[in-house]
Amino acid sequence: MHNKQLLAIVDDDDSVRVATSRLVRSLGWEVILFDTATAFLNSGCAAEVMKNGALSFLNKPVDGAALQACLDRIGKAAPSA
Repeated sequence: MHNKQLLAIVDDDDSVRVATSRLVRSLGWEVILFDTATAFLNSGCAAEVMKNGALSFLNKPVDGAALQACLDRIGKAAPSA
């Protein structure tokens, strides 16, 4: 499944951020990475996310099954391409 939606990953741990982005990309998602919440908030993405109706925010530690369930929900809610 390919969703033309952008998923933001915010994590101060480089290895976790990169590993999570690789996993999410392997599932067909586009990803943007931030190393701090401040960087995310200052990027302007936060306002766009809220305006477009963010469907989920996951906190650490993120369980793999919770991540997959979230991506499935988002994928089902996405408009068809």
